[in-house]
Amino acid sequence: MTDSTKPTAVQALREINRAFYAQETVSQDELRKLMRLKLDSLYSLRMNKTTSGGEGATIAAISTAIANKECALYSHSRDFKTYKKAVVATSSLIRGFADRNLRHRRDTLRVMISELLLGIEPVPKYLLSFINQNAKKSSNTTVSTVVGIDDDRWIELLEVIHQETEYHTTPFLQRLVADVSVPPVGLNAAAALASMAEHAGAPDGTIPEYDKADSKVLLRKVTVQGFRGAPEEISVDLAMHDKPVCLLLWGDNGVGKSTVIDGIEFALQGRVDRSADFNSGLRPSVKNLAVPMASATVQLTDGTSVERQLKSNDVGRDVTSSVAIRPGFRIAPLAIRRADILRFLDTETLSRSMIFFDYFPSAGGTLGLRPDEQLRMLEEERFTLRLLRDKTAEELLEHYPASKVNFTNQTHFENFLQNKIRQAKRRRTDNSDPLAWAAPVVRELISSLKDIHGRLSKIKKTLERGIENLNPILYRDQLSRIAPVLHSVTDDLTASFQRLTKADHVDSIQVLVAKSGPVSLDVLVTFKNGKTAFPQQVFSEAYKDLIALLFFLSVTKKAGDYGQAKILILDDVLQSVDSTVRVEVMDYVLEEFKGWQIIITGHDRSWLNQLRPLFNNRGVPVLERHITRWSFDGGIYISDSTWTTVSSLRNALDRSDPLASASATGLLLEQVCQELSWRVQASIIRRKDDRYTLNDLWSGVAKVLKKSTLVKVLVEDVNKNIALRNLLGGHYNSWAAGISWRDVSDFGEAALRLHESVHCSECRTWIEKRDATSISCKCHKLTL
Repeated sequence: MTDSTKPTAVQALREINRAFYAQETVSQDELRKLMRLKLDSLYSLRMNKTTSGGEGATIAAISTAIANKECALYSHSRDFKTYKKAVVATSSLIRGFADRNLRHRRDTLRVMISELLLGIEPVPKYLLSFINQNAKKSSNTTVSTVVGIDDDRWIELLEVIHQETEYHTTPFLQRLVADVSVPPVGLNAAAALASMAEHAGAPDGTIPEYDKADSKVLLRKVTVQGFRGAPEEISVDLAMHDKPVCLLLWGDNGVGKSTVIDGIEFALQGRVDRSADFNSGLRPSVKNLAVPMASATVQLTDGTSVERQLKSNDVGRDVTSSVAIRPGFRIAPLAIRRADILRFLDTETLSRSMIFFDYFPSAGGTLGLRPDEQLRMLEEERFTLRLLRDKTAEELLEHYPASKVNFTNQTHFENFLQNKIRQAKRRRTDNSDPLAWAAPVVRELISSLKDIHGRLSKIKKTLERGIENLNPILYRDQLSRIAPVLHSVTDDLTASFQRLTKADHVDSIQVLVAKSGPVSLDVLVTFKNGKTAFPQQVFSEAYKDLIALLFFLSVTKKAGDYGQAKILILDDVLQSVDSTVRVEVMDYVLEEFKGWQIIITGHDRSWLNQLRPLFNNRGVPVLERHITRWSFDGGIYISDSTWTTVSSLRNALDRSDPLASASATGLLLEQVCQELSWRVQASIIRRKDDRYTLNDLWSGVAKVLKKSTLVKVLVEDVNKNIALRNLLGGHYNSWAAGISWRDVSDFGEAALRLHESVHCSECRTWIEKRDATSISCKCHKLTL
């Protein structure tokens, strides 16, 4: 069978349908009548006929009509869901035929259905149960004898159907790279855009010149009070030895990490999560419910501080204090959040560039606003204006109670006003002042209400229009500033994606601005074989997340080139990046954002353990803070990385609790060993999956520490009672109650002194091997 005579999958299914229908005693007229019915009606009709014991020939005609209609639908849609329905419909036709035939033919029909459904999942239960009864072909019965299709022709039809099934069930990227002869549906749009881009060149627009006065300003300290989950004042230092450093802020979900990040954004930019809408019932409340006012203060490295407050106004709405936005915090949002990644992925391409409309605002203005944020602000303004309208209308009605006019209605108000003006004109010769008839207080009320009604009318029209992503004029100014930035992301995006994923089959990732629409933003992936596709067509969720993150990182870095303060906040955003490339992504960030103050939040402790050595290897000073718990009354509790183990041991010793003391001592020693084993390059016997206990690590670490005379004494003090860790702190022993409290106390105190000798209280770093001969902390206060 040549390609020219080879049928399509739809033709193959229709040929099978005709062959089985030909075996039934139903006229063509009846089939034509059934074909006029809607598909849903046909399914219902077949169900009724089947349950009521209808004639087999009639049911066969209905099944044939269903199968033909499903084939017709697939010939237009070409999607897998419709294709499965077409194959299942043909299989159902054969299943009904089996019920009306001799038992010896049913085995062959079972095999035929099984062969048709190969690769189709899930198989409907009624077909699966029929197949599994005895799916074994009879030696005396062939396809040709059952239905009249030649056996060789049946094999040819099956081959076509199986190829179609394989096409739909093969991952898109695998089909694309294999360079199939028939291009998958949807690629033509990507190819067309790529062709347009080749001839269109860079988009029009110019990036403004911004004030770079704050370009070198970093954060020293952030303090929040009455803010989000913190009713009381909490502070986080971001400096070490009077120099700004990076920060790893860790804690479980829901304990308040975002409170600190939102406080920084609120103080410096007057918004939270890129929004200045502080009254929405659909967003987390910025102001803590237990306090009347929220405040956030950020101390900067230039010696200045920025404080912003949020409190209720006269109409009960939360508003911010009037504090100007500093130049270094205007060009781009401070934080990249998981919500930003999702917004990038979920926004249709026709509107996607609007996500970045709060980047690169006009040089002399305030912060930029996205169109969706502008609409939210208009909603908030409308709410306030309605309250003022109702209050003003009520006051005006007090002066004209007999009129019974509903002054909150603009038409009624204007009609009342026109009537009053006409009456005044008939009585006066001087009509230069149309409100001369009104008392001063009434004039003021009328003027205010007129302005309110006019503004509400404009807001209503704007909100009704919504986001006009096909309007080439409305957003022209914003687009002219951001388009050159977005267009320039192409080279960075391609290089970083290839470096991090090692995806050799990807040739480039191209960014197209305002090509498919006035404010569109398309991302195209071009493969080595010349094929072009959209990321959502070919990439996994992890890769799509990665592209979005790299996009935001690139735009943020360019903002730093134009005067934005070099502060990068990644709020729990790296958790969504695939674990196989997460370390590479962070190493890339540390390299590309060298000299930036980086703040990272997260909850995965294993990820935290991977981050520490990355900062250390790059020589980037970093503080580590943990939010250990949260309560409604007390708020957020913040500690450094050793707070939990050290303070737990001290508390247990203060209570004279031998079991808790031995357990906390063991945990502290485990932490010391985990931190020092790689820092001092101790000899450790390798374990499967690199899972080690205190016994595995202690001897190697102790051997290195003993090289210092001072620390050697501490190690020996620990060794004297280290068995207590298992006797009391690790296992239950009925006779352990007889162990002396003094031995337990000495064990705990020795561990605390050892910790103090290897973890510096000044620079808050562990001792480690700095060169071939020295082991010290970063500030060299502790040296072996």
